Amino acid sequence: MPDDQDEETRTELALVERELAGAAKEADDLRQELGDRSDGVGDPVDRTTLIEQLNVAESLLDDLTRRRDDLRRRIVPADGADG
Repeated sequence: MPDDQDEETRTELALVERELAGAAKEADDLRQELGDRSDGVGDPVDRTTLIEQLNVAESLLDDLTRRRDDLRRRIVPADGADG
């Protein structure tokens, strides 16, 4: 039976997974927009800004993925078995 700490971890995991889904969608949208502009048409400054935004989004994805994986490791299996 999960204890209170385990339940808190599960709640945090659910929040992180929602944030991760949102960040993944944002990164996908940015990649799509960059792909749409790959024909060279458009302002180079706008393209540079999109690339910078994508770098930030991908960094956030990496951080959230690490956090999610850490939280998953901390959750005690329901049957009490180790890892």
